[in-house]
Amino acid sequence: MRKIFSLFFLLLIQIPLCKALIIGVSPDRLEFNRKGQELQLTIFNTGDAPGEVLLEEGSGSFRISQQRVRVEGEGHSSVMIRAIAPCRNSTLRLKAIGDNFGFEIGVPLSLECEKARPNAAVGLLLSFGIACLGIIPGAVRKIKKN
Repeated sequence: MRKIFSLFFLLLIQIPLCKALIIGVSPDRLEFNRKGQELQLTIFNTGDAPGEVLLEEGSGSFRISQQRVRVEGEGHSSVMIRAIAPCRNSTLRLKAIGDNFGFEIGVPLSLECEKARPNAAVGLLLSFGIACLGIIPGAVRKIKKN
């Protein structure tokens, strides 16, 4: 019985442990407020195997500081992403490549359109004209009370 247990124990130590590449990003969505704004994306590897991450954005609306990033086991790396075209939505594709495997994740990117703001001077002049100059034609004939 001891020989069988010893043999089983020797076989068990010979089994190689599996190393993994586990990629995560922070934040999980990048929302830009204006053209030219730059935001940071951090890529984490919570596994113990090192790997490379390829970053691709297909629309050309965003500029990525590094196209290829090496992330060590239990490490992290950061890239900067800049919005270069107004009013666009896109997806940043991250392709993780390990020794014998690979996978892909996506990070949504969006750049909101700037909303047209009313001109304060035009609003002030219009209010002045209505109030002081009596631009609104017509006369009030009757006022009902509810």
